[in-house]
Amino acid sequence: MPNHFFHCLLAVVGEEGDEKTHKQKLKLSSYWRSSCSCRVRIALNLKGLKYECIPVNLLKGEQFSPEFTELNPIGYVPVLVDGDVLVCDSFAILMYLEEKYPEHPLLPSNLNKRAINYQAANVVSSSIQPLLNLAVLKYIEEKVNADEKLSSLTCHITKGFQALEKLLKDHAERYATGDEVFLADLFLAPQIHGAIKRFNIDMVQFPLLSRQNDAYSELPPFQDAMPEKQPDAPPSVVNQKVRVKGGQSLNINGMKSITLRIDWCKQEESVAAIANCVLKVGMGLVYAASPSGSSTVTGALFLFGDFIQSVLVSVRDKKVGQNEGSGEGLFLCNCKQ
Repeated sequence: MPNHFFHCLLAVVGEEGDEKTHKQKLKLSSYWRSSCSCRVRIALNLKGLKYECIPVNLLKGEQFSPEFTELNPIGYVPVLVDGDVLVCDSFAILMYLEEKYPEHPLLPSNLNKRAINYQAANVVSSSIQPLLNLAVLKYIEEKVNADEKLSSLTCHITKGFQALEKLLKDHAERYATGDEVFLADLFLAPQIHGAIKRFNIDMVQFPLLSRQNDAYSELPPFQDAMPEKQPDAPPSVVNQKVRVKGGQSLNINGMKSITLRIDWCKQEESVAAIANCVLKVGMGLVYAASPSGSSTVTGALFLFGDFIQSVLVSVRDKKVGQNEGSGEGLFLCNCKQ
């Protein structure tokens, strides 16, 4: 187990009388893909607070180690250490930060607007995210099957997003509850990001949340907190990204064809954008032509996310766009009308 857990614990129980300890950077125990951790990272960025990110690998079970459960007995991230103060749970951490560091308030002064922020945050934190928790999904897969896991997460995300669309329809402007970023946005951004990137949810059915997501993509404090920007993010996530540059539609022998020009880059872009282009055409088989001209039949469209990953591997093997932004590929996606 890495020694950083001990350092984190010592910051809490030791040197309480040393004023320098209180002026040290905050310490955040975090997992790169955790939406709960992401909420806190956004808040710290918005408030301009320097912090040390302490990675906790959930897939390796580091959250259940004796060192970590000394910090949080339930074994969840995030955990914040601020001098001699230790706070667990993202909601509690955000409230602590709001009270101690009032710069860039997370809560509006208007009580009605504040109540809407609490409601939106709670829809995410109590009705969506816990049901997508790694332990929950693993339990469903083991006790039932993998198909049920996919069905369950899609159901809970859809139900929660539908509720958020209704809740925010009379309040959302540029952001969730107006033209300023508040608490609700910190909960929405990571959840939408995960729905698109991790679970391949089609956001066309959620126009309000899609607009919010576009707005968040322009805010550095949000983007710097996203999973792929974290120090513990896998290299494949950090270095290999794709962006749709343009395309054209053709009718060939009763097939609808879309040619997409792809840029390989380090900047974060949504792979789901490619999938959405094809989804608008209809279900069917998807074909891909690599830059070398060889073709691959991928299978059904609902496996599009896996298809993208396999194509990424194929193109990386050909040294096209590997770890740089200059490589390009042309992909021909043929879907039955």
